[in-house]
Amino acid sequence: MRGSDELDLAADPLLGATLALADAAAKPVVVDLTEVTFCGSCVLGQLPAAGRRITGDGRQMVVATSQYVVLRPLTLLGLDRDITIVPDVETAVRRLTQSLVAAVDPATDTTPDPA
Repeated sequence: MRGSDELDLAADPLLGATLALADAAAKPVVVDLTEVTFCGSCVLGQLPAAGRRITGDGRQMVVATSQYVVLRPLTLLGLDRDITIVPDVETAVRRLTQSLVAAVDPATDTTPDPA
């Protein structure tokens, strides 16, 4: 999904429909919010809900943004603990690709050991 400009109440139905389509695709999802200039409360409800549906199916969802107007509300509400956020689409795709390769071949997993 790619979002640009303002994600406000007027964009809420489109955001919901786009996330539903991404969810139905049964693939990992990258939500591109790199060009968002305003982030309304609709995003704060829709992203976590979509993330729960997608990860509940064993897939991954990554949000790509470095925009303060998106990051600030997500971090203030602690939603960044449940949503993977990276600064750009390239990083999101790389992260998803590494995860998919690691799932096929655990020997290629480059995820740091949490211990």
